[in-house]
Amino acid sequence: MKKLAIYKLLKSKYYAYYLDNMTKLFINHNRKVWKILNNKEKNLDGEILFELNGMHSAAIASSYLANALSEKYQSKIVGYYLSKPNWKTLYGFLKRVYEKVYASFGMSKIVYTKLDKSLQSESYTLYEKVYTSLNTKRDVENITIDGVLIGDLIYDSYLRSMSKPTVDIEDNNFRDSLKNSLDIYTFWKNYFDTHKIKAINVSHCVYNLAIPLRIAISKEIPAFQVSPAYVYSLNKNNTHAYTDFFGTKEIFSKLSVDIQKKCFRTSKTKDRT
Repeated sequence: MKKLAIYKLLKSKYYAYYLDNMTKLFINHNRKVWKILNNKEKNLDGEILFELNGMHSAAIASSYLANALSEKYQSKIVGYYLSKPNWKTLYGFLKRVYEKVYASFGMSKIVYTKLDKSLQSESYTLYEKVYTSLNTKRDVENITIDGVLIGDLIYDSYLRSMSKPTVDIEDNNFRDSLKNSLDIYTFWKNYFDTHKIKAINVSHCVYNLAIPLRIAISKEIPAFQVSPAYVYSLNKNNTHAYTDFFGTKEIFSKLSVDIQKKCFRTSKTKDRT
């Protein structure tokens, strides 16, 4: 069993860095298609933030959205991680497959969530203030900083990372999780305040992954979540993707009776499994 586990680990690492033939073709395609915009990089003012992730299925959509936003706002495409840099990517010895893919459609640099001493001090002060204000689980869920609600993200991140059914404020793991979330908030609040961010795309609208998203929304910066099939525009009234069905009843009621009947007939032919 141990040998099998080691084999699986090595295999996953191999494919994380190895470019197969299809990926090479996709990268070459991107370099040709987006060549014009990439060559204009020196004249671009501002940044389009794109969260780096291994969701390969969204790579094509990401390339189109990134360049459409870059052209619209005349801004460079910047990738980012919520994690700190490591020697592999920091010095460029080994770049992950998706880093090479993002670079092929115009990503000019990568930003890591790394706090300097000043931001570390700011984050710890914030942590002490927030933690001492928590008395109930509802307090955790409602954590709001500078008008930015991130409590639900902190709550869910703790549950997911610790595989817990609910929050335990006294748990040391919760304290660590809260501190990590506030580190992320502090870094990105400062980044948005000190850089010209024109738009952002995130992989998810939940967990700590959505902290930069919430900050962007609070500043009324265009925010998106792209998927293989959809592009969701997010704002103060709609902070989550996949909620378009909420307006289905209202939209349907505005259709003509003939179209409504046609929709009902079509729905009966669809697979309901």
